[in-house]
Amino acid sequence: MNVFVSLLVQVLLFRCVQATDRYNVLLVIIDDLRPETGTYRNSEGESSLTPNLDEFSKESVQFQRAYVQVPLCGPSRASFFTGRTPQSLDYYNHGLNDQKDEDIIKNAPVATMPMFFNNNGYSTMGAGKVFHRQINLEEEFQSTRPSQTEPCECKGGPDSCPKLKCSVPDNKISDLTDYGTLNWGLEKLQSVKDDTFFMALGFRKPHMPFRVPASSEEKVSSLYPNGVPLAVSNKRASRTSLSNYYCSSMDAYAQVYDKDHTTQLNSDPFSETLQRDIRFGYYTAISWADDVVGHLIDGLKQTDLYNNTIVVISSDNGWQLGEHGNWCKNSATELSNRVPLLIRHPGGRKGDRENTIISMISLYPTLAELAGISMPVDVANKLHGRSFANLVVPDSESGRLLRSRKLDSTFHSPYAFSVVSRCKDFSAGEFRSCESSDQINVLGYSVRSDRWRYTEWRSHSKTVPYVNSYVLEQELYDHLNDDGTDPDQSENDNLASNMDFAPVMYTLSLVLKEHYGCNGNACDPDTITFEPTNFPTLVPTTASPTTTISTPAPVQTPAPVQTPSPTDKSEPPVATPAPGNPQVNGNQPNGLNENNDQVVRNVTIGIVTFALFTTFVVLMIVHPVFRAKVTGLVGKG
Repeated sequence: MNVFVSLLVQVLLFRCVQATDRYNVLLVIIDDLRPETGTYRNSEGESSLTPNLDEFSKESVQFQRAYVQVPLCGPSRASFFTGRTPQSLDYYNHGLNDQKDEDIIKNAPVATMPMFFNNNGYSTMGAGKVFHRQINLEEEFQSTRPSQTEPCECKGGPDSCPKLKCSVPDNKISDLTDYGTLNWGLEKLQSVKDDTFFMALGFRKPHMPFRVPASSEEKVSSLYPNGVPLAVSNKRASRTSLSNYYCSSMDAYAQVYDKDHTTQLNSDPFSETLQRDIRFGYYTAISWADDVVGHLIDGLKQTDLYNNTIVVISSDNGWQLGEHGNWCKNSATELSNRVPLLIRHPGGRKGDRENTIISMISLYPTLAELAGISMPVDVANKLHGRSFANLVVPDSESGRLLRSRKLDSTFHSPYAFSVVSRCKDFSAGEFRSCESSDQINVLGYSVRSDRWRYTEWRSHSKTVPYVNSYVLEQELYDHLNDDGTDPDQSENDNLASNMDFAPVMYTLSLVLKEHYGCNGNACDPDTITFEPTNFPTLVPTTASPTTTISTPAPVQTPAPVQTPSPTDKSEPPVATPAPGNPQVNGNQPNGLNENNDQVVRNVTIGIVTFALFTTFVVLMIVHPVFRAKVTGLVGKG
């Protein structure tokens, strides 16, 4: 009897612990922040703009190569909050008159990240710029903060054009949106008691305009007493015309400095004075963002929640500060697509820098796994990302939630994919403002491998599939000696016209086709029919190194048909499915059977546990001898 009672108590306690073994999640999104922190630039210490983020990196995993799927606020956030590709959402730009950003989120075929946590019993809270629109914040979270409009004191003259930068005195710091978001978040953290929570806070700086506390300007001025340095790689180099992005908002700020400024920003270099002011303003905004995050982390540590909370800090896109003659975002460049990503898990790695290529579209399943939530197969099948939880907590079973997903190997490392849109008047050779999604007539498809960034600028139409579009321009950049610490170092020489690199371009062109082609449909696993002939492997498993692969017709190919030899040093690493991953074919993935077996095991354990618990309660009520023995065991314990 004693053995039976002991076993029964242990089973019940185990199931109770297992049911509550979940972590809170605090997700921080810093608008337009590129990897400019001290730890990303190897400038920690007194010369760093970001002492708080640098300190936090010691407690987290810092991902050196994390990439968004669209380098633009709205589409990027929609992608990683739904775990869906931009092409499956048909979302490449925001503010178009035929697309409402909020409707794209609502009509996604899967619950958003916060709604997924809500559906799994979490208390969800959100404030600031989380989604691109406030209405999505209010619909996707249980508790939200009303939007706040900053009073504009940064006027630029008679035309009321906002100044690029201005400081706010300390007695008006409460006017700043990020200050309000911070305080709201701190108050919520103090009020959280027994609920497991998912909180997302979106801070707006360093997004333009650079309206920050005066103390932030003073800090940057002290770090750069001789003025903020200019970008070294501030020439166009050999970039394509489509790659150069017309940053209309920055052009408006330029009018503050030059009332007669009528030329497009990216076709006419700014004066050194203006360039320094832009860079100075961005640095002050980074300093302010760092202060805000520092107060937030300190506030979390003052509660008893820190040791049970996953903290994630990232951004929605990168930013260009005159490198390659470009400014802002929405370009197919490394600087535009690469973002900081810091993940702190109470039981995870601390202070490590991880070089694995990561796509932000994979954040959704990763947080679900790290938090301890089992993801149903039908949900996992609708996500296009794959969990990289094992890179945060080494003993985590990476990808276990998504083993049954059909395109597992396509979206898995070693590649990250991104896309940018253009509306171009080809008759005049000029860009125009995109007023509707139908006017997007060029898409830049990029793939980032361990060594290379390759982009194909293709004609685009909703009625013409990817495989029938035409290659207009190409870009290829070698990142072999680029560790990411120097923005001026990378992508200064476009190798696309150098035939020595034709095998590299051809291989990466096939990678793009495998990712975006999808039988002429958008890359959506829900609609794909798998025909092996439409997914050519990079190296046939039964072929010799000299085997040729036929060119995917009718797409224009950038290189010879001959498959590059594996011994060719110019060839990038070949993408091969990881052991156990499903192949791209019509067979049933093995992971589905594993998931079904797990479901059966969980149901069986649940039934047995319920039966044991019921028996235990009945015996405690009707059997005095049994009740006495249990009481005695508990007393001895």
